[in-house]
Amino acid sequence: MLPLREIIARAESTFAGQVVEAELEDERGVPTYEIKVFTRGGRVVKVRYDARTGALVTSDDKGGKR
Repeated sequence: MLPLREIIARAESTFAGQVVEAELEDERGVPTYEIKVFTRGGRVVKVRYDARTGALVTSDDKGGKR
């Protein structure tokens, strides 16, 4: 499993903002980080990363930097 600090760095870089909340969850047996990013544009984007691989699983971003 990847460390949270690595996932936070990825999220902040990908979505051009600052992480304001992070949780480790179990999604059907897959450890997943749920991250909320406050973007430079003033939006909060909720994203999920696979905690084992660091792959972006889902994002509710609608047109931000990705």
